[in-house]
Amino acid sequence: MRTLSAAFRSEASGDSNAPLELYDMYLDSEVIHLVNYDKNISYFDIDGVAQTYTALPVSRQEYERSVENPITSVVVGMANVDKSMSAYLANNDFRGRRLVIRKVFANALTSADDNCIIFDGVMDTPAASEESVQVNVTDRIGTLFKEVPRRWYQLLCNYKFGDAFCFQGKTSGDMYATANYSCAAGSSTTVVKSASLTQANNYWIDGDIQITSGQSALKKRKIVSSNAVGTSVNLDFALPFAPAVNDTFTIRRTCDKTHFRCSGDFSNDLNFGGYDSVPAQMIIR
Repeated sequence: MRTLSAAFRSEASGDSNAPLELYDMYLDSEVIHLVNYDKNISYFDIDGVAQTYTALPVSRQEYERSVENPITSVVVGMANVDKSMSAYLANNDFRGRRLVIRKVFANALTSADDNCIIFDGVMDTPAASEESVQVNVTDRIGTLFKEVPRRWYQLLCNYKFGDAFCFQGKTSGDMYATANYSCAAGSSTTVVKSASLTQANNYWIDGDIQITSGQSALKKRKIVSSNAVGTSVNLDFALPFAPAVNDTFTIRRTCDKTHFRCSGDFSNDLNFGGYDSVPAQMIIR
């Protein structure tokens, strides 16, 4: 049985209403708050803390719950036209992380009680395309509210770059690097130049860069290569506008989660969280 507030019941039973769906994605480093609407709204998260829910086209499959099979799953799709969601996917592990879907009404957003939880599940099998990012969300019934599995039997490292497992016995200065620089002349929508980008070639590869001022402010892109001689980084997807001279950006180093990169660039093979002995080809007789 669900306990619904009087305001929620009143809106739901009215002759006309404006239902909205809220999506709270609990990643390791942050919580993403989304609303399937044409503008941002202010509402409360599941803990009653006021948040800004960002407007984004989000769709989900319908699902049915039954007594015979109480564990269900639903596919959630999020628009990825500006590549913001794929950037989250590139820098966060969605698998095993919680996603809560709730219903609210546009005319009843003043109380943290005026909502109904539609689905509370754990994300898995994320997939990205140029148009959308999709995740499969499985009901948390039967999981005892634990995040499982924590490690996959795979070649790539299971750990998030920079977490306690990755840095065990090391300091963040050994590997992790974040810097704030200014753009130089000659930058384009796919290449950002700066006199400060003097690190070794491909030092920033697989990292991300976020423009923090100018016409492309707040846009984030993945770095596909970096050049010490040209003091520049190349982006995976074009920015809306070419950065102007003295536009600022934040750049962050990351890892591609391979054993080669972990043991080579970061000298961190003792903390590698993958299984580098998994055969490339398995023959079962």
